Amino acid sequence: MRLIVVAGARPNFVKIAPLMWEIADRPDIEASLVHTGQHYDRAMSHLFFEQLGIPEPDENLGVGSGTHASPANSDAQSELRQQLASTFGRFTVDH
Repeated sequence: MRLIVVAGARPNFVKIAPLMWEIADRPDIEASLVHTGQHYDRAMSHLFFEQLGIPEPDENLGVGSGTHASPANSDAQSELRQQLASTFGRFTVDH
């Protein structure tokens, strides 16, 4: 079985940690981890991966995050959709 796991924020990291641990013990499951890149700060992202024992992402989309005063705009959402489609396409074509 092939899975693509997508996560982008602290609550996602906490939720995917046990999933990624289980997948690591299951040779019948091949998973690719895609990080949306929502957080720029190391403490908001990479540190959670280290502390929770989550493997480094296979892809980082680097979409960033806006300020609380300005919600994500349609350009950023469009870019994310294009990057996800491209990422999924690479994984499905390669495997």
